[in-house]
Amino acid sequence: YKLLGKLRKSPPLIDGESIPLYVEENYISYIRKKGEDEMLIVINRNDTPVDVWLLPGWKDEAVIIGEKPADGILKVPPLGIVIMCRGNFAKNILK
Repeated sequence: YKLLGKLRKSPPLIDGESIPLYVEENYISYIRKKGEDEMLIVINRNDTPVDVWLLPGWKDEAVIIGEKPADGILKVPPLGIVIMCRGNFAKNILK
């Protein structure tokens, strides 16, 4: 719960820009961005897992919730979420 509290107060979520990447009925991915701080959020409402090819530059970034990507592919479990982040605030969240 502490981690979720830190995420909720993070600059990208408080007043950052929302950039949709992919939207369909049961799957959505978007970036929240403020300055150099970015958060990639992938939500899977399907009953089956979803493989997501990561955008260039994201494969080595910090995974806050979910599994680390392998070979540039992010595996999102059924009815699951993965949150990745990069920037200065990412270091504070992972403390």
